[in-house]
Amino acid sequence: MVECGSDLVIAIEAKICAAEEADTEKQEGYRRALRKRYPGRSVAPILLVTDAEKDQCHGFEVRHWREVCLELRRAIGRIRERHGLTAAAMVLAFAGAVEQNLLGFHREGAPGLTAYLEEFIRQEA
Repeated sequence: MVECGSDLVIAIEAKICAAEEADTEKQEGYRRALRKRYPGRSVAPILLVTDAEKDQCHGFEVRHWREVCLELRRAIGRIRERHGLTAAAMVLAFAGAVEQNLLGFHREGAPGLTAYLEEFIRQEA
């Protein structure tokens, strides 16, 4: 749960697999409970997964670990400026761990690695 001021609550359900492989039926119950717990506030439920065929899953917006890692890498300069070198290193270590362990980028020639890095470089240029 991430509370953003008094108006917004972001609920993140993190999975280490694809949405279709996860037990996601319970998300509907989570959504109802969130509305009860935070009446009058906007609630943004997010399902964080390695892959998904759809953009929504039982009322949760689907986001990919790949996107999270790319955004963390893009933000690293701002993180270093605001929070220091140690915080920046910790964020990069987290992104690297996700990329290796969940996205499979630890093997030489890992599927998708080249496209992933090209996208990062293209968006940074």
